[in-house]
Amino acid sequence: GAAAALRRSLEAWSLNPLAHLWLGRVEFERGEAKAAEGALRTAIAVGAVQRIDVEAAWPLLLEALHEQAADATRINRLVDDYLREFPAGRHRERFAAARLP
Repeated sequence: GAAAALRRSLEAWSLNPLAHLWLGRVEFERGEAKAAEGALRTAIAVGAVQRIDVEAAWPLLLEALHEQAADATRINRLVDDYLREFPAGRHRERFAAARLP
């Protein structure tokens, strides 16, 4: 399936942030929130180093954390990281509203 094809692609070039993003999306859609989290975090990290826009990974990562019933510390850390990285980002309002007490 799609996940296997993306993993093969990443074997050829592991520093492809867009492949990590799509793998995260596929894993999330398959109900594999933890696997999605790993792929999305990798997409974000590699994208930042290569200066490739993977802002779309952030809201999906937030959903993956919610799906895993992540605690407030993990959610709020992600919110803070997003708002610091993208102070005028496309998902700013969504992330501001996601902060937990």
